[in-house]
Amino acid sequence: MKRLAAIVVFAAAITGCAHPFVPATALRIVRAPAARLSAPRLGVDLYAETSYPMSLVTTYGTRTLGYIEHGLDAQSVGILWNLCSPGFHSDVVERCAESLSPAALASLAKLAQSDHLSVQLRPIIRVGPPSDWNNGGLSWEGKIRPSDKKKWLASLLAAELPYLRTARSAHVAQFVVATELLAFGYSSYWPTFLASAHATCNCQVSYAENTTQFLGPQRLLPPVRALGADFYPALSLPVTASQAQVTRAWEASTTRVPESRREHTSLDEISILATSGAYHSPADWNLTGPYDPQVQARWFTATCQAAARYHMRAVYFYMIPLDDDPAHPQPFRAFFVKNAGARAINACRKILAKG
Repeated sequence: MKRLAAIVVFAAAITGCAHPFVPATALRIVRAPAARLSAPRLGVDLYAETSYPMSLVTTYGTRTLGYIEHGLDAQSVGILWNLCSPGFHSDVVERCAESLSPAALASLAKLAQSDHLSVQLRPIIRVGPPSDWNNGGLSWEGKIRPSDKKKWLASLLAAELPYLRTARSAHVAQFVVATELLAFGYSSYWPTFLASAHATCNCQVSYAENTTQFLGPQRLLPPVRALGADFYPALSLPVTASQAQVTRAWEASTTRVPESRREHTSLDEISILATSGAYHSPADWNLTGPYDPQVQARWFTATCQAAARYHMRAVYFYMIPLDDDPAHPQPFRAFFVKNAGARAINACRKILAKG
């Protein structure tokens, strides 16, 4: 178990429709149902990439959550952490050495609420050993296809129960039970699983779709009232595209989903590299090209404008690592602390309010 002094942050760069993680080239050593509002809520994802001792959770959480509220003017935080599965066809999901503890999660939730942020909890399932987590083909949960779906969902519920109880005791607004299970498909066991999760957390229970699921038929998804989407539309735009052009293309992608469904959906994960050419492949964190912060800023603004126009539930920008220091932010191009992307997020709340 890696802890305290030196922890290697393992993450995966996932292309296509999957949520991206920091690529191997960017690895670094670090120290250890609610009423719908009249406007979409502005949120930011905060990701605990590994297990941290409580003292560091408090230190890291205080500075990152303070920045999310005061620096980005956000209303909500999506707290992400890892659960683990041995393989794509395994029937097991469990806590592992890289999983944040329920006590640490409760501490973060309380810190967030003290900063006047509502809280969404969303576990990410990492597949295989941490040494493979920098390879999306070996680790992305979208490829999970268990041999027994009933056993897999029972295992997932058992792994999430301590966190669902934390959500209840901490009065968390929403718990996203699973993310981007593209290969898993529909199961008749989903309703029982969802009912148990809801009864335990006494909160809004949601599911985060992958881009393909978001644009596909709703009947294949778990039967939840509050959907989420990790949405990475590939747009055929030149790097010189104006804000109006990026917004029109973004809205065109969104309108492929029926209006009645859009209004019940939050955009749980929005990200793109500040890199020329990233419009074509926003989920590819391995993309190379000239640095262009306006690509990220226009993408974020277009997201806000589309969410406002189509009355979506919320927008969460992905992501700030829990251990990041806003005074000296990590320079990776997908991150947005104190750059043009941050300024776009800061302006987003007013855009959402106008919608």
